[in-house]
Amino acid sequence: MQLKDADLVRIIERLGEHYRVNINNRVMRPVLMKMDLANSTWELIDRLVAPPEQQRGQGWDFDDLYEQILAMAAFVNHAQHGVAPSIRALLSSHQGSRAPSSTDRVLRDMAINNFGSNLGVLSDILNELYLKTVELDKQHNGEKQAVYMRKPELKTIGQLLI
Repeated sequence: MQLKDADLVRIIERLGEHYRVNINNRVMRPVLMKMDLANSTWELIDRLVAPPEQQRGQGWDFDDLYEQILAMAAFVNHAQHGVAPSIRALLSSHQGSRAPSSTDRVLRDMAINNFGSNLGVLSDILNELYLKTVELDKQHNGEKQAVYMRKPELKTIGQLLI
C-alpha cells in the first residue's frame, strides 16, 4: 500500500530539514560518519531525510517507512549515548593540528552546545512521525492487520528515543 498523506509529508520534511541543518551539518558530519552504524542504516536514514520527489508522488510503503524510522531511531540512540557525552573531544580531535578560524570555532562551539537539545528535537519529530505512521497504518489496514503489528522490533522505538 502506497501512503500519501499531507501531514506525513510535512513531518518527514521537518525531520529532514532539522537533521540536515542541526545534526548532519558540515561541523558535525565528520564525527557522525565515524559512528558504528551499518551502511544499510545510513542508506535508510538518507532515504528518510531526503526522499526523492518521485517517492513523494508515489507515496511511502508502510514496511519501508517503518524500517527508515527504526534506522533513524538507532541513529538517535547511538548519537545520544555514544557521541553526545564526548562531543567536545570528538570534534577537537577531528580538527587535527590546524587552528580553527574564529568562524569555525564559533560554529563548532554552537554545534557542541546545542547537540543534545538538537538530538532531543530530532527524537521528538521522529516520535511524531512514528505515531502518525501508526495512526495511518491503522486507518488503512485496520487494527488487526496493521503492518506495525507484524514488526516486533518497533516495540523498541520508545527505548531508542529516550
